[in-house]
Amino acid sequence: MPMLDGLGLTSAKALLRHYPGIENAVLDHHGRGDDHRVAAMAIVGTVLTDQIERHYDADQRAAILAQLTDNATPKASKDRLAQAILSAEEVAHLWVENSGADRGLRDLMMSEIIGALQGYGAEERSRRRLHRALSAAVHATG
Repeated sequence: MPMLDGLGLTSAKALLRHYPGIENAVLDHHGRGDDHRVAAMAIVGTVLTDQIERHYDADQRAAILAQLTDNATPKASKDRLAQAILSAEEVAHLWVENSGADRGLRDLMMSEIIGALQGYGAEERSRRRLHRALSAAVHATG
């Protein structure tokens, strides 16, 4: 799991120790017949937002958010969390472009991560997602 190595989650065993619900999430996705990429994007998004919420204060989150848009700094020179987020986005982008994975799932994963970096909690991110979906539905019919 190269994208999570820098966060101390260097093996499946370490990931399951820190996030025991992941095993059930994988089984749930598999049981529904979801593509493995769907489960991966959902789980990586959940793990990264949790890392942000638990371990990064507002100033650190702002610095990481700035690093995500700083194209002048090499990825290897950025904070480990920024590297993990960029790696997750790169993999998800490749899945969308090359394997037909759902772009909406990639966008949702990144929206959750960016929202957490902006300081929004899970409830606020959910409220904003619902608002965007309802607004899009209204505009599509109007």
